[in-house]
Amino acid sequence: MLFHQLTQAARQAAHVHGLRLCEFTLGALLTHVRVTDGTRTASGVCLTPTREGQPTPIRTDSLEAIWEEGGKFDVYRRALALAAANAVGQWQRASIPSTDPTGMRDLLLRHLVEDSTPDTAIVFIGHLRPVVAGLRAAGRRPLVFCRAENDPEQGVYNDIFEYEGLAGAEVVVMTGAALIGSTADAVIRASSGARRRYAVGFSAGANPEWFHGSGITHVASPLLADLPRTVPASNDLDALFAYPAYCDAVPSA
Repeated sequence: MLFHQLTQAARQAAHVHGLRLCEFTLGALLTHVRVTDGTRTASGVCLTPTREGQPTPIRTDSLEAIWEEGGKFDVYRRALALAAANAVGQWQRASIPSTDPTGMRDLLLRHLVEDSTPDTAIVFIGHLRPVVAGLRAAGRRPLVFCRAENDPEQGVYNDIFEYEGLAGAEVVVMTGAALIGSTADAVIRASSGARRRYAVGFSAGANPEWFHGSGITHVASPLLADLPRTVPASNDLDALFAYPAYCDAVPSA
């Protein structure tokens, strides 16, 4: 399962680099974890699954405990474990200088336009509205499957239909929140004919190398290594997406 693949890789990297937990918050919209090696820090963020019931109190003082608890069937502990993995991944990714200053939405849009024609079957799992709107303006016709949304005139459908839509997909764009549970694995299996699969957003902030062998071909995320704690605390999504970003190919070997 991809969630376990990512958290296990993060555990190993944290051990190798001597990373430890600075702080964490489970907010109304964003779950945030900050890690440090004693010299520099990095933040990881994940969308808080607030539609999945009330969270139970989480008390922990270590990354290892977060990942141990993340193995349970508890969406809030899973979100915290993914945010911790993202923090470790962001700490590693910060040492690579190649980022795009225009932000993740614009960067991802350019990648998708360059990698498609008006006839390309593009399917989104999760509604990245500015990117979808940009694709439509460029003559593409993406399908979007999103929980509790339905606007057929705009190509937006409830996610109960997503596996049917994925069957004919050539390019799949999946928001990182799908990594919390087994949705990502099901999306990958259902899109067996796709030539590109993107995991995108701040919830997909894990090291792109950790996705090797999963079926994900590209990872796009803001680089949040220097994220002030006030940004996730304010639930400001636009501020997160304004950070310099990367869209990395997942290594094939």
